[in-house]
Amino acid sequence: MEVTPYLLFLLFTVSLLAVTTADDRAAMLALAKSFTPPPSDWSTTSSTGCCTWSGVRCTSESDRVTSISLEDESLAGDLAPEVSTLSELKSINLQGNKLSGTIPSLAKLNSLREIYLDSNLFQGVEPGAFAGLTSLRILSMRDNRNIFSWSFPSGIADSTSFTTVNVDNTAVSGELPDVF
Repeated sequence: MEVTPYLLFLLFTVSLLAVTTADDRAAMLALAKSFTPPPSDWSTTSSTGCCTWSGVRCTSESDRVTSISLEDESLAGDLAPEVSTLSELKSINLQGNKLSGTIPSLAKLNSLREIYLDSNLFQGVEPGAFAGLTSLRILSMRDNRNIFSWSFPSGIADSTSFTTVNVDNTAVSGELPDVF
């Protein structure tokens, strides 16, 4: 049997989708384990079916996570750094919870458009956490009073779509980029 270039391309594409879907499931499992308590329909032992978990949206064709929305769920714990591997993530809304620790880098998430981390208990922001987010439109982190000495990321000016920033009641310093 002769292997045609088309067949090789098809096999490569299918294997790539399987790997990236597995990466998303691993990241979602880590996220579930980082919340105390996790949302009631989230599993901390198996990520199979994570696209059906409350607050999670995925692409229909490849089960890639595109949105996490867990506003006002009384979640405590940390924001797992594995969230940075959700390469198709467009929106993350974790406002109104009790999340603490350091906000991990989201710099690899080129598709990310909206970040809502308002009204949590975060103590810091990883350096470069928002660098290179060229699709970012909204960054909202208001009422994170436990964050001290955080410099506003100058790299956020890389986004040509950036329209909204809300860092009220957050100890932020530095200049806002001239993108407005």
